This record gives sequence, C-alpha cells and structure tokens, in this order.
Amino acid sequence: MVAKGIYPGAKENCVPLSDGAGEVVEVGEDVTDYQRGDRVLSLFHRNWFGGRQTSVTASQGLGALVDGTAAQYVVFDAQSVIRCPSQLSYEEGATLVCAGLTAYHALYSFAPLVKGQTVLLLGTGGVSIFGLSFAKLVGCQTIITSSSDEKLQQCKALGATHTINYKTHPDWEKEVRKIVPDGADVILEVGGAGTLLKSVKSIKHGGLIAEIGALAQLDPDDASKIFGLVLFNAVRLQGLLVGSKEDFQNLIDRFYTEQTDYPKPVIDKVFEFDQLTDALEYQLSGSHLGKVVVRCSH
Repeated sequence: MVAKGIYPGAKENCVPLSDGAGEVVEVGEDVTDYQRGDRVLSLFHRNWFGGRQTSVTASQGLGALVDGTAAQYVVFDAQSVIRCPSQLSYEEGATLVCAGLTAYHALYSFAPLVKGQTVLLLGTGGVSIFGLSFAKLVGCQTIITSSSDEKLQQCKALGATHTINYKTHPDWEKEVRKIVPDGADVILEVGGAGTLLKSVKSIKHGGLIAEIGALAQLDPDDASKIFGLVLFNAVRLQGLLVGSKEDFQNLIDRFYTEQTDYPKPVIDKVFEFDQLTDALEYQLSGSHLGKVVVRCSH
C-alpha cells in the first residue's frame, strides 16, 4: 500500500520502510538505558509501549504516517527502540519489527496458542512465514496457502503440516474443512476483504480470525454472509496493527533469549541501499517467500 501510494493518511514524501535494526552511534545526555555500540531494533509504533492501542498510538506508524527507516541514520526517542537479540544479524533482527511482531501478537495476545490446535496461514509473506514458525514450535498443526507449488514445497520444508494451492483449489475453504472438519482454531487473515468470506467459512465455532490484510476490496454481496457466519458461529474477528513494545519484548523473551532452537527468520532476498526501488518492486511482484531486506551501511 505504501509503495503504491494508497496507504490511508500517509504523509506526503514520507521516508519509507517500517522495520529497522542498527547500531547506536550517539545518545542524548539524559539517556541511560543505551550506549554507543548497542544493537537495537526500532518500534513500528514509536509511542505504543503497552496496553490497548489508541488512535494516538496508531498515528505513529513508521514508513507511512511518520518517516521510516530507509536511511543511514535515524533519530529515535530512547523508549522507541528495543535490544536486538544477540543471536540475530541486523538483517534477521529487522524482520521481527513488523512481520514477526504482527504474527506473534495475532497468535499469542488474544488467545494464546496451545499444542494440538490448527492454524491457517494465508500466503507466504513475512507474517505468514513467522506464524508458521511460531505455531510449529508450540506443536500446532498448520495449513498454509499459496498459488505456487514451489513455494508450498518450501513451506513443507519449513515444517508446514498441510499445504493448499488456491489456484488449483479456488474454493480452498472446502480443502481446509477436509483437513479439519470442525475448522481451524486460528487464521492469520492477510488476504484482506477479498478472502475474508472464505476465512469465515474455514474457522471453527468460537475461533479467532486475526485480520491483518487490507489490500483487497470487499464484495458487497459477501458482507451479509460474513456477518451471519461471524454472528451465529461466535467467531472472533480481530483487526490488529503490529503490536506494542510490551508485545515485542514478550516475543523476544519467549523465542529469542538464549535459546538454541529459536525461529530463524526466513529472508528471501537482500538488496543494497541503492537498490531500494528494486526491493519495493520485488515485493510488489509477490515473488518472495518470507521477508525482503534492504541492507544499509554508513
């Protein structure tokens, strides 16, 4: 949405990109928590430190509403960064800021996953691939969709229990019900309004749909069907925008603190800083699996 210039309320000529990892090169005289040389990650929402999101915290999203991280040097308030896990490179650490945190928030903040549940993941972008890793680590059954058999094979190698090609099976919700007749416990809904009806048909009674995507348009004929299914099946339809600093620290504490079997971020391709346009075009092409990273050196 940012690359296409259609993000709601986007600042004109905003510096893009919402994720950042780097080295502290200077600190203000009142800063005590960090010092030069520390490895840190940015917060997607610069002023959302914990609790429920508000309209104020939602207005500070990097890369569209306020200047983002596509720069050699960025100034942050000391509260608006978090320590990068020692076992991750800067490239890997940056992938946690938006995609990793969004997946974690969806899977653990509203109804924490438990072993044996089924998680449905739409597509193979950063959020879904992180969701696959997180669900696998707690012993959940996973179903992931893609239009590419090659990508689905890669997902199987990453630990996906089941895969569905939605081009081969356009009514993929029926395939989900063949795998889990009662429906999935949790769905990471990154497709948006265009796939929401299928997701509602795929969720179990009382299940959770974490609504993350917003690119597709809702078919007006689907609206009443979605409403009826959500109402009479007690479906929890939860919109979310990444997560707070507290959520981010919980993610790091759970998966990235002195653990050997941590979920290694999946990076599809790394571009250099002067290839930023190429990186955005590559992401828009939908060719990637996992995250696309831009490396910036000073």
